[in-house]
Amino acid sequence: MRRGKGATTGGTDISVVTAHLVAAGVRRALVVTDGWVGMVPAKHARELARRKARFAVALSAGGDPAFALGLGALVWNLPDLIKEPS
Repeated sequence: MRRGKGATTGGTDISVVTAHLVAAGVRRALVVTDGWVGMVPAKHARELARRKARFAVALSAGGDPAFALGLGALVWNLPDLIKEPS
């Protein structure tokens, strides 16, 4: 990550992640993402809120934090790690 390189599958739909959180009974999680993941399904958000689950999001530079609202997550905006050549 420090070098601005990483393997990717091309993207993740947040509903897959939140379905796992619900099914596994997760109450705390850190999500590292660019934020372009869609919205949290209302059913998942309600269940996670009922459990008083807590989430934090490490959001890459230029990422979209909108999905984090569905989790009531604390969002950290990460700096741009890719330096433009001088």
